[in-house]
Amino acid sequence: MTPFHQVLIIVLSGIVGFMIIVGIVAMIKPSSQMTNSSLPAGVIEQSKKYVEKLGVKPFDHLKTNQKLILIHSYYNLENYKAVIQHAETMIDELRSLTPERKIAFADMIENSYLQLGQDNVVMEFREAVGL
Repeated sequence: MTPFHQVLIIVLSGIVGFMIIVGIVAMIKPSSQMTNSSLPAGVIEQSKKYVEKLGVKPFDHLKTNQKLILIHSYYNLENYKAVIQHAETMIDELRSLTPERKIAFADMIENSYLQLGQDNVVMEFREAVGL
């Protein structure tokens, strides 16, 4: 192995290590600190498109997956009131999600309550969805 290859391996290892650290820090960042300004522009644009497409339909006519996409889109756009309004109508559907999805959506919904200063409702919500 030439010295060039050795240096290249060291540099690439450093870059990969840095990327791993940045990823870990992003993953442990509390959800209450996540805002749409932290999201890539493409995610924001896609969320707006989902809201435009699904948000005009009666919520109870949407399939569960469409409801979840709409709630997630509202969350990405920081429309916490809409997140809560819709989530409260689908407690049974949230209960039936896989544990991983249930936790992810519960975190979004809980953070929405917190963002709106409704801290007292968080525990009731967790109990309602079976967490």
